[in-house]
Amino acid sequence: MGLFSKGKQESKKALPPRRRNVGNSGTQRYNNNSAFRSGRTMAGTTMYRLNNSDRSAIKTATPREKMHHLEHVRKRLAWIFTGLIVACIGLALFLWQFIASVVIESNTAAVISQDNLDVYSKSIQKYLTNNPTERLRFNLNHNSLNEYIIKLHPEISSVSKGDSAGFTKTRFTVNFRKPVVLWQVDSVKYFVDANGVSFTKNIYENPKVTIVDNSGVRYTPGTAIASARFLSFVGRSIGVIQSRGMSVNKITIPAGTSRQVEVLINDVPYPFILSIDRLPGGQVEDMQRVIEYFARGGRLPKYVDIRVKGKAFYRE
Repeated sequence: MGLFSKGKQESKKALPPRRRNVGNSGTQRYNNNSAFRSGRTMAGTTMYRLNNSDRSAIKTATPREKMHHLEHVRKRLAWIFTGLIVACIGLALFLWQFIASVVIESNTAAVISQDNLDVYSKSIQKYLTNNPTERLRFNLNHNSLNEYIIKLHPEISSVSKGDSAGFTKTRFTVNFRKPVVLWQVDSVKYFVDANGVSFTKNIYENPKVTIVDNSGVRYTPGTAIASARFLSFVGRSIGVIQSRGMSVNKITIPAGTSRQVEVLINDVPYPFILSIDRLPGGQVEDMQRVIEYFARGGRLPKYVDIRVKGKAFYRE
């Protein structure tokens, strides 16, 4: 037994001692900051300090580390410059589409004072102020703009957006209504275009034909003062009368009706009553015959009613 136990003791003495922590008197503990971590630069290199803009690292960096650092700086600068260029282009496009000021142009050769143009410009600016999102040209609502401007200025038929007039400036073209007749209601004068819309401000030459409205109907500027059929009848009647060598002096709408008119011819002292339900050509033909008939007899009636085909009713 003693022999075997002695052999075991000798074999234990031959084994090297186990490693153990001896505290401050032993080897220095590892610092967590100096321990190897995945994805980090190995301790002892300068690449990490170069990427963190450590100026002292450039002195100890190897040529390869310097090359990688310069490549990293170039990529960073390239991204910065690309972002600046994109931002500048975006800002330029925004300002190009932005309507900061308005330039008014007219579609007519008639002379328009600068004061009137400024009034229209202020009206458009007021609309854009009330609708700030429409200051971008591509977002402008043309129908809404036209309704707003026509309500304020009935003499304008439409407003169309033109091209750019400069940096943050946009050109607008104003289309004016051209009157075909001058419509007089009591002491107020209205101009009426071919669509029957009335307005009180005219930039063109005043029409030669005046319609005196005694029907008693009240009108509002900017609304249809007469139907397109009525104005078409008046226009065709004037054309036929002129084609027969006569000219119209005045057209009157009698009281209590809107389907007949009294036409006064120049150099003829009595008026003619015409109906808008009958073609103007036949009525003008009857009118010419009546004028010749009364001229031969030297008679002067108070009026002549030619609304019925082939017949003339008159009163002396």
